[in-house]
This record gives sequence, structure tokens and C-alpha cells, in this order.
Amino acid sequence: MASKNKESRTEQKAYFERQLKDRIAKLKEGGLDAGGIERDRVIKKLRAELRKTNARLKAIGAKQKLNETLAEAKIKKAEAKKEEAGKQKGKKGKKAEADTEVSKRQQKKKEKLAEKGKKKEQTEGQEQPQE
Repeated sequence: MASKNKESRTEQKAYFERQLKDRIAKLKEGGLDAGGIERDRVIKKLRAELRKTNARLKAIGAKQKLNETLAEAKIKKAEAKKEEAGKQKGKKGKKAEADTEVSKRQQKKKEKLAEKGKKKEQTEGQEQPQE
């Protein structure tokens, strides 16, 4: 019976309410007083199911509200990104300069390669006179 769908949960709630109402009527016909009705196991179970269903309905509502707020935030973020992109079109010069800059890691790599190349040339130059 458990479901994450709001419609099915509302149907379950209506079902449990009908069952509870019918059970109370049946017990009253049997001659039980209010105390006896409250102690009935079936009544307790039906009320527990109603509490669970109400809690799930509340959680489903909260989740829907959260999803709506997240969707609104996502739309606002996309609009802000579009506006920022429009502003940056006028600043292409700065972006091009930023792209030409090389990171420190890349600079170190180039230096190491240059040093290796120099060492290779020096070792090759030393080996030739020995022949």
C-alpha cells in the first residue's frame, strides 16, 4: 500500500477513515462504551495507519515545495548566467589575455623540458670527441 504518490496516499487516508468509522459504529452497536472502543486493537491500528498516512502526506507536500523552490532557483541562476555572458561579450580582450597566461605548473614543465634538452645537447657534445 505504501506509495510516494500524493493521490494514492489521499485515497489510503479516506479508506482508513471509512474503516475506522465503520469499526466504531460496529462496536457501539455491540454495546461497548467509549473506553472499550479506545482500547480496541483494530481501532488503535487504524488510527496508527492514519497517523502514518498523514505524516507521509505532509512529507510529500514538503518535498513538492522544496522541488518548486529549487526549480525557481535554477531558473534564476540560468537567467543570471545569460546576463553575465552578455556582459562578457564586450570584454573579450580580457578573456583572451587570461587564456594566453600559462599556469605555474605548465611553466615548470616547460623549464624541465628545456633543462633536459640542454643536458642532452651537452652529453651529445661530450661523446663526439671520444670517437
